[in-house]
Order: sequence, then C-alpha cells, then structure tokens
Amino acid sequence: MSKSFHCWELLTALIWTSLIACPVFAIESNTLRPDFGIIDNPPFCKCSEFASCTRKPFQGRNDYTKEVIVVSNDKHTWKKWRWDVVSTVISSGEPDVELMCYAHKQGKGYGFISHLSNFSSLMDDGKDLVWISTTVQKARNLFADYVLLDFLDILDEESLNLTNVAIFLKHFRFSLDHHAYGSKMLCLLPWTPDNFKEHKRSVLYNLVDSLMTHCEGFVLNSKSFISTSEVCKARPLIPFTKLVLGLDEYASHGFELKKFFLGVPWHGFNYTCKSYHKEKNQCDLKKNMSDGLPCDYDNAREEITLGDLVKKFPDKVESVKGHSWEKFVMAPYIVHEDKEEGRMHLLYFEDYHSLLLKYHLVRDLEMSGVVIWSGDDLAYSSNDAAIKEYEKLTWNLLHQWMTQEKRESYISDEMRSFPSRMAGVGVGCMLLGVLLGFVFGIIVCVRRQRKLLHPPFTKDKTQEFLDEDPGM
Repeated sequence: MSKSFHCWELLTALIWTSLIACPVFAIESNTLRPDFGIIDNPPFCKCSEFASCTRKPFQGRNDYTKEVIVVSNDKHTWKKWRWDVVSTVISSGEPDVELMCYAHKQGKGYGFISHLSNFSSLMDDGKDLVWISTTVQKARNLFADYVLLDFLDILDEESLNLTNVAIFLKHFRFSLDHHAYGSKMLCLLPWTPDNFKEHKRSVLYNLVDSLMTHCEGFVLNSKSFISTSEVCKARPLIPFTKLVLGLDEYASHGFELKKFFLGVPWHGFNYTCKSYHKEKNQCDLKKNMSDGLPCDYDNAREEITLGDLVKKFPDKVESVKGHSWEKFVMAPYIVHEDKEEGRMHLLYFEDYHSLLLKYHLVRDLEMSGVVIWSGDDLAYSSNDAAIKEYEKLTWNLLHQWMTQEKRESYISDEMRSFPSRMAGVGVGCMLLGVLLGFVFGIIVCVRRQRKLLHPPFTKDKTQEFLDEDPGM
C-alpha cells in the first residue's frame, strides 16, 4: 500500500513538473505549444479584399533608396498622405484594422507600437509569457510587418535584471519569427543616450549584444527629450550637433548605425519664458521641484504641429526671412510676445533646411531610413492655398530626398579622404627621412674612411709661431 502511494506521488510530481516546464521548453525547442496561448491557425482577414491581408515587406528599388516609416496618431488623416513616399505606417495608439487594410492595399507595410510597463513585476510574476503571446497574437491578426517595442518603457525602470531583459528579448523575437508569419521586431530608443542618466546609460550599454541580436532595427524616438542639465532654458527638440554626437556614442558602444531609423519630428515646441535674453537668444524656464529633474519642461512648453504652426505664423514659417536660425544647434526658431500674458515665447520647430539636414544625415551615415513623427501633423483640413502649398512642399521634400540617387554630401569626398591622404603624406615623409638619413650616413662614413689616419703616438703637424718682441 505504501509503495503504491509513493508511486502515485512520484507520478503526480512528474506531471506537475512537465506542466510547469512546458512554456520554457516550448520556447527553447522552436515550437510554441497551443497551451502557451498562441494558436497557429491562420487568422481571419477583416479587410474587404483578401489581398490586403498579406504583408508588404519593404523592397528597396536600388541601393540608395531608404525606408520611410510614418507614424499615425489615430487622427484619420492618412488618406490624404502622399503614399508613394511612404514605405510603412505605424500606429502609435491602438492598432487600426482600417489603416492596416488601406496600407496593404497601397502596397505598403503596417505596424504598431507595443508598450511594456512594469517590466520587473511582470517578470517576477511570470506574466511575461502571457504578454508575449498576446502581442504576437495581435501581430498575427493584423498581418503586421513591424512590431515596434517601446524599449524606453523598460529602461525607465529604476532597477533592472539584465538577464531577465535578455531572456525576454530572445523569447519575444523567437515568438514573432515562428508564429507571426515574419513580423519584424524593431526597438525604440532615445535619439541620444545622453537623454538618460548615467546609471541608465550603463544598463543600455550592457544590453548592446542582446539588442543587436534580437532587434532587427532601432527607431530613434524624436520625442525622447529629457535634459539633466542644471541650466533651465528652452532647447530644440533634436539639436543637430547633439544628434551627431549621440549617434557617435551609439556606434562607439557597439551599435551598428545601418540598423538605425532616425525619428524626425513634424512638430515643434512653444516655450513660455520666465525671462528672455535677446542678445544671446536664451529663454529661461522655471525650476522643477517635483520629479527629480532640474527643469520644469512639462509645464513650460506646448507641442505645436507644423500644420498649426503655419496657420498661426504663416509669414514667419513659410519664408526663410521670417524666422531666425540658431547656428550652433542648426535649428530655426521664432520669438513672439503674448500680450495677454505679458510674457515672451520661444518657438523651436523644423523647417526646410533643418529637415533636409536630418534626411541627408541618414544617407551620409548609411542608416536604414527615417521615421516621420507624425504624418498627421500637417494641416490637411485647411482650404488656404498657402497652407496647402506648404503641405505639398513638406511631402515633396521627403520624396525628393528618398529618390535622390547622389548628392553633394556635407562631408565632401575630398574631406572624407583627407585623413587618409594626411596619413599617406606622413608615411611618405617618414620613409623619405629614413632614406635620406641612410644616404647621408653612408656619405659621412665614406668621407671618414678617406681621411688619412696618423700612426699612433705621433704628434700632429703644427705651424711654429714666434712672436718676437721688438724691444729685445
């Protein structure tokens, strides 16, 4: 009786062990079980045409074509976009079936942003696999070409287990590859690592290998602006000089820039100045006393789209002469006074020149493409001729850059080859110096050999000189 009881205990333990290990085994053995939550039956097509329920992966027409991903903020203006410029559209909010069908019908890709809050508690409770299965099922049902993982949510946590993050990335990528019919995983990062404090940057750098292995591309978020500087003043959304330094820092820590998509904003920020110094164009802001950041950016600025901007300041936005240009950060700005409030405002935004700088940087650094944040930020509903022309020019600028085979780079070929030429000159000078030294050495040795040597202990010949005293 006791033996049968022990056998029953052993059998029960084995059953429970197999049930607990099932999800992990399923992931590691290249087959996710149905009890994990992912059903491999083909998803139901919700589009009016079945052809719209097929993925449209980006196929570059040639080597110079870059991908243009446009973010949608669910404002339903996407039918008025210039779709011959767009390669993929990504929903920033809830996934939109209607937008997916329309994008695929146009022969373009579709994707959505997937947010992950409270990562540590999710991992501790073992709910990460449930999150993965839910997200993968969503990608299947939407025939998504891309799933953009908001990695900023993960990096925002105070304490992270790096091993857990690496395992999560591995499992998520595996699930997408095997159960979402080829949906690609992109990871959202800040446009510069300096937007994080030092301890968070170290976390990011320690995860480089996992990120490079499992993320098929990286989107640099144009909205990830956090200043840890003690100087509270208005700043452009993406200062060009800091952007270049940020990309260099990414590259120096092992990221490959060819996998990067540069987020480009089609909006600006209107800052309310505590005080404004005209001579140095400095808009001072209030100090922040709440969340640990030195400056109160949330209450000191308001986002304004290019569409609203051109409505409010048509003469200043449309004309280069109507606004000012800050050379150090390569950004346009407008200074205006609110007479009702009695305060000065400094407005940083993007114009033709600043947008073109960022577009060309993508090509110069051989990045994957750009992500427009967002396509809804133009004034599509306006009937004003000037505003409609501005909308057309903004899309045309993107199209012109995307289809441009070759252009004169800001870094000319002559400048690119300058370090190599200088190194060559240096090596040539060194070799010439060695050769001349060798030749002169031989000449000196030969001349010394030709000099007659005196026998030892003989006195050199001297001319005898007598200085006679006339008085003697």
